[in-house]
Amino acid sequence: MNTCKNCGNTFTGKFCNACGQKVYSDNDKSLHHIFTELFHFLTHFEGTFFLTLKTIFTKPGQLSLDYCNGIRKKYFKPISLYLLIVIVYLIIPMARGLNPPFREMKSQTLFGINNSEKVESIKRKYNYSDEIIGVKYQKTSDKISKILLFIFIPFGALALFLLSFKRNFAFDYFIFSTEINTFFVLSFFILLPTLMIPFSYLNVFKHIDYDTILLIIVSLIYFIYLIKAFKAYFKEKIFWRTLRAMVFPVLHFLFMAKIYRFILYYLSLEFL
Repeated sequence: MNTCKNCGNTFTGKFCNACGQKVYSDNDKSLHHIFTELFHFLTHFEGTFFLTLKTIFTKPGQLSLDYCNGIRKKYFKPISLYLLIVIVYLIIPMARGLNPPFREMKSQTLFGINNSEKVESIKRKYNYSDEIIGVKYQKTSDKISKILLFIFIPFGALALFLLSFKRNFAFDYFIFSTEINTFFVLSFFILLPTLMIPFSYLNVFKHIDYDTILLIIVSLIYFIYLIKAFKAYFKEKIFWRTLRAMVFPVLHFLFMAKIYRFILYYLSLEFL
């Protein structure tokens, strides 16, 4: 019989049947054991991580379908994966679309111009110039956006719920939204902008607006991805999944451009 040092439960075996803690011995303190656990973590992380990414890109919707049906061991946790992608984006922001600079935000009609008096008040109070307030705003918004990027998930879950005839558990839509937003952030704010860098330096699009080209490519890829994801997840006829694949990205982009940016801009000024 063993007594769990974590919860005090008495049990037999190597793991507590109440809290799950392992029975540790002096051998667990050896360097060999430490390196063994490190090796196991890295190989397990690598296997599940890359399998999950591969599934998201090659079989849209399959990760959510499997995960919601209880097939989870072979996948990296969707929320943890989204967190990693967000951290990578914030550390190396190849595209600032999810956290635009101050000069771009303050010119927006919906929330920028309407808050111009607040900006002037801050400048007078602290004697800031436009350059200083821009730098301080960017530092503040970088921190706030780390948390705010997670509101994409509940919004996506709500949009999926409203666009679906099936009333599944909220958990199911939450996971499906996490998969979609992982693809969204990774593809359009990390990978695609990185691939477009050589073209921008070579002035391949010198006679065409670069942002317009990027928007067309993003919209087309996203539309195709959503059609495949909805087919796998909802298992519906082509008309309904095509209709949803047209409506969902419109809602997604409107949310990002208006609601998300409004909240980010307002909170960044509040905590400046």
